[in-house]
Amino acid sequence: MESFRLKIGNGSYGPQTVYMTFKQAPGTGDLFLVKSTDAGKTFTSPVMLTGIVSRESNLVVDQYNGNIYANYTPNGVPNQINLLRSTDGGANFTTVNAIYTGPANTTVENAFTNMAVDRGGNLHLAFSQCALPATARTNCHIYLTSSSDQGATWLPAIQVDSGSGSTSAIMPWIAAGSPGVVDISWYGTTNSSPDALLNISWQVFFAQTRNAMDSSNVVFNQVQITTNPVHDKAICARGTGCATGTRDLAEYYTMTVDPDGNANVALVDGVNNCPATSCVAGTWFTKQTSGSSRSRKKPIVRL
Repeated sequence: MESFRLKIGNGSYGPQTVYMTFKQAPGTGDLFLVKSTDAGKTFTSPVMLTGIVSRESNLVVDQYNGNIYANYTPNGVPNQINLLRSTDGGANFTTVNAIYTGPANTTVENAFTNMAVDRGGNLHLAFSQCALPATARTNCHIYLTSSSDQGATWLPAIQVDSGSGSTSAIMPWIAAGSPGVVDISWYGTTNSSPDALLNISWQVFFAQTRNAMDSSNVVFNQVQITTNPVHDKAICARGTGCATGTRDLAEYYTMTVDPDGNANVALVDGVNNCPATSCVAGTWFTKQTSGSSRSRKKPIVRL
């Protein structure tokens, strides 16, 4: 078995309990859960949660009640997102099917759907939706949908990104704080397709909303984090079907919020300080260094 997507920070509860999900490979849709009650020294035997997973999201735990949430796209239905939920410490899970279904001939399998829970217990789901075919995706944008009732019902999905810099927007990451306050970051390009092999330039963008639970008028404040491109090739989402050089970002880009309410982002850069003849993409870190707490109206400075 191999790890497919894991977010340890949000996969813990209290001082000792850690949860981890992983997908069996190669070639199955089996998703497993293990649990540790001694801070990761030992884990339970794997328990299969479902056998129909195409893409798995991260794992999050509500720190106030211990509820566990994960989501996935099912095999053969690339425009659908299902939710897995446990209210008893992982002993049992229920599936909420089709918490989001995109239009026909679209896909949300764009590395990857991503979830967070805020301090009010609201769930927030970010994803990138593109028009098919998978080898030449178009109209890729980041969307947010939220739930106030533990994932039973969801607000209509709303587009997050805006402007020509995010004509194609993929690979979102999400973090949540106070009720309704949500941070989302992503890779964006002016190119019409993320699958273009040449003349493509990727930047990292960030947006915050402070009223995610307002179903009628969610407002996002958006900034561009990076000043130089971090990638200059296609970003492929087809796994082993991808061409050489189109998965160099390595799928471990992430974001969190520190105790001061500032965004902290770890990202992969395959352009800067990376000679063309011998480039190996490296990990970079950037954080917000100015502006009022949880306000992203001032620039985020790269370190």
